Amino acid sequence: MGVLLGYNLIRLEMVNIALEAQVEPTRISFTASICIIDTQIRAYAPLGNGTISKKLQLMREDVKHFFCPKKETLNVFTFSVLYSI
Repeated sequence: MGVLLGYNLIRLEMVNIALEAQVEPTRISFTASICIIDTQIRAYAPLGNGTISKKLQLMREDVKHFFCPKKETLNVFTFSVLYSI
C-alpha cells in the first residue's frame, strides 16, 4: 500500500512540474524524478519543519533539468507482402 501511495505521489508531482513548465507529463523522466526527490527528502529530513514549500520548489527546479526529448513521429509505411503458393 505504501509503495503505491509513494508512486502516485511522485506521478502527481511530475504532473504539477509539467503543468508549471508547460510540457507534456510524459516528457519528465520518472527515474530522475524519484532519485532527486528521494535525495532531497533524505537530505532535508533532519532539518526542522516549516520550509517544505521552499524545498518542494527546489526539487521542482532540479527535476526540470531531466526533461526527456520530444518523441519523433515515426513514418508509418504500409507494406504488402505477396505470397505465391
